[in-house]
Amino acid sequence: MLHLVPNSQRRDTLLRVVELQQQLITALCALPEGALVDLAWLQNLWGACDDEWVRRFWENDPKKRSKWIKCIAAAPAANKDAIRNLAAEQNRFLEVYNDPPTVRLSKQNWANEPLSSLKNLLKSFYSPYFYSDEGYGAPCAAEGQNFTKDTFILGFPGGGPKVCPYCDNNTRNLELDHFLPQDEFPLLSCHPDNLIPSCHDCNSITEKGTKVPLSLSEPHQSADWFHPRRRSAWQKIRVAFRENAEHQLEMLLEPIDPADARRIEKLDWLFGLASFWGRHTNPDIQHIGSEVSDLLREEGLPASADTVRGKLRALASLERNRLGKRGLAIAQSGLYEFLSGNNTLVGDI
Repeated sequence: MLHLVPNSQRRDTLLRVVELQQQLITALCALPEGALVDLAWLQNLWGACDDEWVRRFWENDPKKRSKWIKCIAAAPAANKDAIRNLAAEQNRFLEVYNDPPTVRLSKQNWANEPLSSLKNLLKSFYSPYFYSDEGYGAPCAAEGQNFTKDTFILGFPGGGPKVCPYCDNNTRNLELDHFLPQDEFPLLSCHPDNLIPSCHDCNSITEKGTKVPLSLSEPHQSADWFHPRRRSAWQKIRVAFRENAEHQLEMLLEPIDPADARRIEKLDWLFGLASFWGRHTNPDIQHIGSEVSDLLREEGLPASADTVRGKLRALASLERNRLGKRGLAIAQSGLYEFLSGNNTLVGDI
């Protein structure tokens, strides 16, 4: 969201998994009420897949997956019509970011059958089948190779972003975040446009977790939200500071354009950016004075208010040039800029 996320070069490969999901849903919903299905039926449906792989898919978890498939097959016609409509709606999910939006996403009660079985079945395409222990073979990968989330991540430029698009921190072990959480949008469990490479912290339950980054009850569901591919916060956010009652600096996020105020507020709610950046930059303040003094000394310049202020602005410019390339550059550049305009802190340095 802070940085636009490009597509993986393996996007089309993952779309073949989405096609398998859609093919299964379409076939199940076309069956008459009370229809019975078995392994042979599924192997015939997925004729392009290896029969042994289909057998493992049918029998895995131990046989929960076949139970879910049978539940959907036996559902009344009205339920199957609702599932068809839901599939068509969620597969157009990116259109909710059009202006005006050309689709509306609905909230479902996934606790009731057959939606409960549908959700569990679709999520199982991601876990365990997108993990390295299973993976996808033909037609999703070349013969003898498995297609997994690791190979999907490696398909991003440079093997994935070096800076998390959500929090701007350096990434180490990249994970895939379901931007629209799969508990609410299980038909997007394997959709490449809903899988965003991010750091572990942002993908954890303590941060974004299962929060839904849409206002589902509002007429324009995406109006107050950024999106990592369709609507980035890049160059729309600035860092500000204020002194709290304990005379400590608190970081604030402000929109460059007031029209983006709600989106910035929602962004902070999703990832706790102001608090996270504040924890990482406030300890740096005590080191900035010595950093600036060392730089001025190396250049043979006196530590006057003007030279200190000029050096801080130069450091802010340097950090801005590192945006998207080095972790926390947004927060660090904002901190240098703030210090350069604060006469008391400049005087202290």
